[in-house]
Amino acid sequence: MDYCKYHPLTPATYSCRVCHTYNCDSCVDESDPRKGERCFTCARPVEHLGAINQAIPFWRRLEESFRYPLATRTLVLIVAVSLLGSVLAYLPLAILWYLMVTGAFLKYCFSCLKNTASGLLVPPDITEAYSGGLALIGSLLAMLVAMGVAVFGAYQYFGPQIAGLLGFLIILALPAVVILFGMTDSVAEALNPLNLLRLIAAVGLPYGLILGFVLMMSASVSVINELIGHSYSMVSNVLQSMVANYYTIVMFHIMGYMIFQYQGELGFTAREDSGESDAPRSERDHMAARIDIRLKEGDYNGLVELFDVALAKFPADKEFHKQRFEFFYATGRKELTEEAANRYLDFLLRSQQDYQLTTIYKRVLALSAGYQPASAKVRHELALACKNRGDSLSAIKLINGMHKQFPDYPQLPEAFELMADALEDIPNKAEQAQKCRQLANSLAERRPTEKQSKKAKRPVFGAKKPTKPDPDPESSQEPETEGPQELTPIEFK
Repeated sequence: MDYCKYHPLTPATYSCRVCHTYNCDSCVDESDPRKGERCFTCARPVEHLGAINQAIPFWRRLEESFRYPLATRTLVLIVAVSLLGSVLAYLPLAILWYLMVTGAFLKYCFSCLKNTASGLLVPPDITEAYSGGLALIGSLLAMLVAMGVAVFGAYQYFGPQIAGLLGFLIILALPAVVILFGMTDSVAEALNPLNLLRLIAAVGLPYGLILGFVLMMSASVSVINELIGHSYSMVSNVLQSMVANYYTIVMFHIMGYMIFQYQGELGFTAREDSGESDAPRSERDHMAARIDIRLKEGDYNGLVELFDVALAKFPADKEFHKQRFEFFYATGRKELTEEAANRYLDFLLRSQQDYQLTTIYKRVLALSAGYQPASAKVRHELALACKNRGDSLSAIKLINGMHKQFPDYPQLPEAFELMADALEDIPNKAEQAQKCRQLANSLAERRPTEKQSKKAKRPVFGAKKPTKPDPDPESSQEPETEGPQELTPIEFK
């Protein structure tokens, strides 16, 4: 069994002959239906492997096989065929009617075999039984006659021992004959000894399980006949027919699945189809697959470009932000890690995932001891989170100097009030805490109120633009404005 190069526990469904790799469904590019499935690495078409590496052995899915005929349309067909077969036996030309009903049912059974062999694991529509039943009966009778003639000829020319041996071999080959006829619709192909040997050899010992199931189900029908009895012949015939028809569909389904399972040995490919159409992957999922493959291939330059494209197209995607940060963090390069952390922390804050801020911040600090987030809002929220967790020292470091680095940040007073609270938790920092509160008050006094801001921005209708008066030499000096009291930078050892 071959497995995906990038997902070693997933069976491969495609093969790239250019890259010499096996890939699973998620590791091929099917974004353009006109070009088909292509390799993410070389962009060449990939070879379909079908379910060669995926198919579950038919003996491990017997429960699903026995549930197969329980679909509504299939149960309706089983009941209808059983009733008609019993009722028509009392009408004129009963044999003709019986052959027509039996032919329609067998036509449906062979459709089950073909569909299952192609990977369609749901019963076909009952319209599959509407035509071709009599021709099918004729072909099956021709095969039975041919096998009977072969046994009779062996008896006439070689004796009863050879005839008995040939009859035994025919019984052993019966499931293979049915399978070959169902797949080829040819009596000659189904009776060709070379084809029979090729099929049996491809399946190997599990072919004996198929034969055993056939014999067991045939025996179970006989047992049911004895249990039901013959007191009410009409009811008995209907019930026996229903059981026999149910088992027949199960057997044809199992034989079809055996072909599906051994498709590699038999030289064809098919995919499993549960009857429900899978939604095509989104552009985002394709991008995630490309990133995954570039990462596992070690193409780091291409990976950086892909991250930029991914975040440009999907700026609100948490996974892409996280993957980008984790990638740069794993490389150990401080500058790139800090830039990625700035972007990731800003995203976490905007997406209301504040609970992750301190975790990311501490990880970056372990790599770059002097790291400070580039956003004033992030630093403020980080400081608040650190303070709430009892890490007052980190809160102080985050806010210290913000009034110089971010003079336009509107929540500077609140930030320095927080810093003052954190300083009070540190021994011998009461004086610094007091200065910090003074700075916070000074910043708060200088911050315009909301009404003042609106009034300053609101134009007065009909008002003339004020003219600038001539400068007065005596009053040319600027009025002194009292700025916020500077806070002595706090040094930490």
